[in-house]
Amino acid sequence: MKAEAFHSFSDVIANPFMHVEHGKGILVAELLNKYPIDVILTMKSFKGKGPFYVFSNAAVECLQTTEDTVENALENLGILFDDNEIKNS
Repeated sequence: MKAEAFHSFSDVIANPFMHVEHGKGILVAELLNKYPIDVILTMKSFKGKGPFYVFSNAAVECLQTTEDTVENALENLGILFDDNEIKNS
């Protein structure tokens, strides 16, 4: 079940698994799946790894970007922000 609260792209969610030696990617993916997310943007591919399977089982699309900011990555994908609302161009 997805969490009730909505986090916009600018919200920061603390990573409680920073000091976990193994499997932290899966733990973070499971944590993020508690929120109403559709897409994950990442600079490094994790295709074939645990988080990829966690997200794909939850129907979350994993997109890889080379952009250095979230805003640039979303703009490159054609997603623009106006008055804190997401609008697809």
